[in-house]
Amino acid sequence: MRKLVWLAIGLVSGCAAAAYAFGNTFLMPAAAVAAVVGVLCLCFRKKKLSLVFLGLFVGIFYTCAFGNSYLDGIGDYDGTIQSLQLTVTEYSTETDYGLRTEGEFTLADKTYRTVVYCDKIVDLKPGDRLEGKFLLRITVSGGSKQSHYLESSGIYFIAYSRGEMKIFPGSGEETRFFAQRLRHNILNRVEEIFPENAATFAKALLLGDTGDLDYGQDVALRVTGIRHIVATSGLHISILFSLIYLLSGKMRSFTALLGIPALILFAFVAGLSPSILRATVMQITMILAMLLRREYDPPSAFALSVIVILLLRPFAVMTASFQLSCGCVLGIFLFVPRMQAYIHRKIPGKTRGARTVRAILGGVAVTISTMVVTAPLCALYFGNISLIGVLTNLLTLWAVSVVFYGIVIALLLSFIWLPLGSAIAWLCAPLIYYVLSVANVLQNVPFAAVYTVSPYISVWLVGCYAAFAVFWLRGRQHHGIMAVSMSALLMAAVIFSYIEPRLDDYRVTVLDVGQGQCILLQSRGATYMVDCGGSSDKNVVETAASRLLSQGVSQIDGLILTHYDRDHAGGLPYFLERIRVEKLYLPVTQGEIPLKLPEKQTVSFVKENTVLPIGIGKITAIPGNMNKDGSVDSICILFQVADYDILIMGDRDTGGEKKLLDTFSLPRLDALVIGHHGSAYATGLPLLQKTKPETAIISVGENNNYGHPSADALERLAFFGCRILRTDKHGTIIIRG
Repeated sequence: MRKLVWLAIGLVSGCAAAAYAFGNTFLMPAAAVAAVVGVLCLCFRKKKLSLVFLGLFVGIFYTCAFGNSYLDGIGDYDGTIQSLQLTVTEYSTETDYGLRTEGEFTLADKTYRTVVYCDKIVDLKPGDRLEGKFLLRITVSGGSKQSHYLESSGIYFIAYSRGEMKIFPGSGEETRFFAQRLRHNILNRVEEIFPENAATFAKALLLGDTGDLDYGQDVALRVTGIRHIVATSGLHISILFSLIYLLSGKMRSFTALLGIPALILFAFVAGLSPSILRATVMQITMILAMLLRREYDPPSAFALSVIVILLLRPFAVMTASFQLSCGCVLGIFLFVPRMQAYIHRKIPGKTRGARTVRAILGGVAVTISTMVVTAPLCALYFGNISLIGVLTNLLTLWAVSVVFYGIVIALLLSFIWLPLGSAIAWLCAPLIYYVLSVANVLQNVPFAAVYTVSPYISVWLVGCYAAFAVFWLRGRQHHGIMAVSMSALLMAAVIFSYIEPRLDDYRVTVLDVGQGQCILLQSRGATYMVDCGGSSDKNVVETAASRLLSQGVSQIDGLILTHYDRDHAGGLPYFLERIRVEKLYLPVTQGEIPLKLPEKQTVSFVKENTVLPIGIGKITAIPGNMNKDGSVDSICILFQVADYDILIMGDRDTGGEKKLLDTFSLPRLDALVIGHHGSAYATGLPLLQKTKPETAIISVGENNNYGHPSADALERLAFFGCRILRTDKHGTIIIRG
C-alpha cells in the first residue's frame, strides 16, 4: 500500500505550509483540524487519506515547534551590533564581500549557525575562535537579509565584523570537524594531481565546489542544462554506488559492508544537501533490501528519504535543492515507465542495434521526464529554461560518469603513490575538456535557452502545462500534435519577445541589481547600457544578460561607465563574456583603469561631451573632473528621445551637480535617476530647481548598510512633487513610449 508515500505527501504539504507561512496565527488551528480529519478518516477506514492528514498535522506542528525553538525573539537582534565569541565551522574563502566563513555562536542561551564576513584576509579553519563586535542580520522571513536557502539550511544570521577582531587558532583535531578537514584535503589533492585548467571542474564535479569554476564555464553549463552535474546530487550518489558495487564483486554482503559507510561519509563530506541526503537514504535502502533479500520499492524509499530530510530540517522544503531533487525523482516515476514501454513497442528486438537505440532513447526519456517536472522550478529560481538540455545530457552524461570514476580512482591511487594518481588524473582531463567544449559550443546554438523575464515566454510555459494537463487527464495519446503545438507556441512567444521591444520609440530599464546601478537605454532596436554593478558582480550580469537575451539581443551598441566604483562597474568583465559590446565608453582616470578587459575590446575615453545616436534619439555623455575616488564627478548621461528627457547622475554629489549646472544647459526632465543611490549629499535643491523632474528613480538595495535612500533626499524629492520609484520597493523599473 506504500503507506510511507501517503504519509510523506501530507508531511511535505504541512512543512511547506508552515515554512512559507511561518508566524501566522492560523497554522496551529489548521494543524488541529488536520489531526481531527485524520482520525475521522481512520475511523471510516480511509487509510490513505488518514495518513495524508496525519502527515499534514505532523508537518505543520513539527515545523512550527522547530522554528519557534530557534526563532522566538530572533528579530530583536536584526541590525544590532553584538559582542560575540564565534567558533569557525568551515574553511574561509574570499568573496565579493570580503572573507567568508561559517560559524556558530551562543546568544540568549541558544546556539545559532551563521555566515560570517570580515575584512581581514586570513586563512580560517574549523575550530578557530573569533572574538569581536559583529553587525547581525537575520535571514528568516521579514529579516533584513531574508534568504530561504540560508534559513532552510539552519543558518539564521549573517554576521559582519565591526572594528578589531581577535583570532584564536583551534587545535585542528576536533572530531566534529573531521568531514570538513577531509573535504579540504580531498580538494587540495585534486588540485595537486589534475591539470590546472581541469582541476576546477574536477572539484566541482566531485564535491560541488564551484567557487573556482570559471564564470564562462558556469554560464555554459547552465545555459545547456547540465549545471546539475557540478552540484552534488543524486547523480553523484548513483555513480559512486555503481563503482562500489563493481569493486565489491556484486556481492550483497560486501556491498553493504563497503557501500553504506562510504555513502554516509560521502554525504557528510559533500555537505548533506537535501539532494545528497535524499539520494543517500534511497541508495542505502536499496542496499539493505538487497542484503535482506527483500523487494526494493523506489517510491517507498523516496518517501522515506523525504521524511528523514524534513525531520532533520523541516525548512529544507523551501530550498531549490530539495524541490529540484524531488521533482527529478517524481518525473522519473511518473513518465519514464510509460515512455520506456512506448520505446520497446516501437523498437522491439534483441539485436545490438535495437538495444543501442533503446538505450539512447531511454536516456532521452529520463531527461525529458525530469525536465517536465523541474522546468517551472528552473524558471522560478534561475529565470531560464534550457531547450538544448536533452541533447547536451545525451552527449555528456556518459563522459561525466567516466570522469567521476576517474577522479575517485585517481584520488585513491594518489594516496598510495602520487605519480600514479596524477597519471590517471591526466588521462581524465581530455574527457573534462570534452564536456566543457560541448557546453561551450551548444550554448551558442540559437534558442539554446529561453528566459522567463519575457512575459511571452512565461505565458508560453503556463500554456504548455495547461495543454499537457488536458491531454493527460483526457488520456489522449496524440503526443505528436501536442509537441507540434507547444513548439509553434514557443516560436510565437520568441517572435513576440524579439519584436515588441523594437516597436518602442524608447525604453528605459532600471534593473533591480541590489545596491548598485545597471540601466538599459533602448530605441528602435539600438541598445546602450549605463553601468554594470550591484550587490553581486555575477548576479547583476545575469540580470542584465537575461533581460537582453530574452529580447534576442546578443550584442549592444555601447556600454557607458559613469565611474569605476564596484557597485557601478564590478560586473563589467563578466558581462563582456556574456554579451558582445561594440564600444566601451569609460571615464578618464589617472593610471590604468581598474578593470580587466579583453584585448580586442574597443574602448573610448569620455574626455568631452560626447553625443551618441540611439534609434530616433541621442545620448549625451557629460564627463566630470576625476578626483581621487573617481566618483564625485562621474560621467552623467542625458538620454533624449521623442520629447522624453532622462538624466542619469552616477554618483555625483551636490558639488558635482553644481559643476554640471555651470557647464551644461540641462532641460526640464521627465525622469531623473538620482545620484549616489539616494545619498543625503546628492540631489541638491539647485539641480531639482533647474530640472524639475516629474519622476525620480532610485537604484538602491533593500536594507543596505548605507541607509540609502536618505530621509533628506526623499524629503527634497517630495517637496518638488516628484513621483518616486525605487528598485528596492518596485523591483526593475521600465519606462517606455
